Amino acid sequence: MIEKNTGHYIKPRLLSVFLLLGLCPFTFYAAYHLRYGMFDIGIISLVNVIFTAFLLFQNHFRRRITWQLDAFVVSISFFIIYACYFLGIKGLFFVFPFIIGIFFNYSVKFALITSSILAVLVILASLHSMDSAVVARVAFPLIMTIIISYLYANTITRHREALTLEANVDYLTGIYNRRNINSWLQQQLKNVDEHALLALYFIDIDDFKRVNDNYGHAIGDKLLVSISKKLLSVTHAITDDFFILQGKVGRLAGDEFVVIISGIALESEVRLFADKLLSEFKEPIVIDDVQLDTQVSIGVASTQDYLMTPDTLLNYADIAMFEAKKQGKNRIGYFNQFIADKISHKNDVSQAIKDSLAQNLFYLNFMPIYDSTATQIVGAEALIRSHHPLLSSIGPEAYIRIAEEYGLVAEIDLFVIESCFQYMEKLIPELTLRPFLLAINISSLELKNEQLPSKIEALANQYHIPPSMIEFEITETSLVDHGYKSIKLLQRIKEMGYKLSLDDFGTGYTAFNQLQHFPVDTLKIDRSFIWAIDPNYNNEGLMIDVILSLAKLYKLNVIAEGVEEPYQLEYLKKLKCSQYQGYLLSKPLGWEAFKEELHLNQQEFRMAVAR
Repeated sequence: MIEKNTGHYIKPRLLSVFLLLGLCPFTFYAAYHLRYGMFDIGIISLVNVIFTAFLLFQNHFRRRITWQLDAFVVSISFFIIYACYFLGIKGLFFVFPFIIGIFFNYSVKFALITSSILAVLVILASLHSMDSAVVARVAFPLIMTIIISYLYANTITRHREALTLEANVDYLTGIYNRRNINSWLQQQLKNVDEHALLALYFIDIDDFKRVNDNYGHAIGDKLLVSISKKLLSVTHAITDDFFILQGKVGRLAGDEFVVIISGIALESEVRLFADKLLSEFKEPIVIDDVQLDTQVSIGVASTQDYLMTPDTLLNYADIAMFEAKKQGKNRIGYFNQFIADKISHKNDVSQAIKDSLAQNLFYLNFMPIYDSTATQIVGAEALIRSHHPLLSSIGPEAYIRIAEEYGLVAEIDLFVIESCFQYMEKLIPELTLRPFLLAINISSLELKNEQLPSKIEALANQYHIPPSMIEFEITETSLVDHGYKSIKLLQRIKEMGYKLSLDDFGTGYTAFNQLQHFPVDTLKIDRSFIWAIDPNYNNEGLMIDVILSLAKLYKLNVIAEGVEEPYQLEYLKKLKCSQYQGYLLSKPLGWEAFKEELHLNQQEFRMAVAR
């Protein structure tokens, strides 16, 4: 804890050390003079002992002692001058440590002036009882004490100021960093009322990674510096035009900046200032002869409707900025009640997910997969469900996205994989007639989890599951978005003996020649293409025809999902699709119902083989 006030630079712990070191000799000095020496010096010493003890007590309990410390310095100075006047060199014992103490507990400038004045007065007072030659010899070490203390304190101060600057200013751009922004924002929020708004503009550079990738980090850094100057310029222009406003610019991290403007009178001005900030990025920025078309997304949050902390305001502006990016980038997003309700809903869903994991409320259904004749069950897709009222009302498609956003999806994936392995361990003894494949969905985020293959292997060993009976499903979009590292991870899983399928194929804009690089065994045609089949058989040029031809070329299995009408199945059979799933053939079934359906299906197969 550091307290700065006028010339003070008070560190409670250091001050306590000096007060303790001074208390002991003062006590003995007072006792000696009260009994054997000069009674008046003993009285003055006793007063200073009491004063020292009082300050020590106040400082121990972190009570403000600014003016008391000033009074203490005056009192000690008077004592030293008085003692030097009557005792000569015996009174000089206290001046040296006292001067050092002043330099450690006051600003350098204040300490230099105070100690110099004290030294002059002490030397003049000593002439009353000492020879001038002796006083001259004593003056030299006194002056050296002041000089050395000054040089040392000045060095410490400069280092301290450098560290403070480093801690509060962004090293690259020279503007406020996150710590200083939070501190300034905290102070401003204390003064905000219904008549004076504070607006925070969260600014993120669109596609900044491409600048670093294409031109190098040196150009990227210079771009950040240029943008910080641009933001400073427009912020100063705004505050100059509206002289009652205060504004600050800061860099939070990477390519994230904030502009804070306080004292705004009208909500319309909040939007006006946002438009001014965005308009600054209409023209390209030139860095080292490289023209960069720089665009930004801005999220805005103000204090009009919310009682906020700095973290809350930053978070709301951050959320508004991401909403702007979702809508196409290079635009402004405003935090409003709709977004607040959406956040509240997401928080409720995330808590419901945590409760479902903790209370074992998740369970699995199984969607049967049929062979090319659409009569024999050759596999199933595991589908997660929850007994939690909120999760069951919105469905897994909604809550899995929120689980990914809140970092909960890895635990859900692990639950699904382990549950599937547990069921398969019980089912394997019954699967003697034909091959069976259980499909398990993997979240796109798991493609970044390098521990996933080892976790799968550990669970497979625990439940004695042959890899050839498991197929992991990933969406086409997730594979395209995550790139090379994701493909390498999937190759590791495939090398372990597991099969891989590409779900929702046709929706992720995969170039057909990319398929040869994807380690997949199966394409699952997205249901939207199945539903595009015309019941009147006017089906020329359908995407399904292209996908099936492509699969044949690359020797891939194809599953048509979402088959709900007989004419859809008939058309797919004509195209010789490999497998099917959908409500026409079976709805998702609970474990016991699925086992019964599989058992009956196998009996029919056994009878057909026997005939």
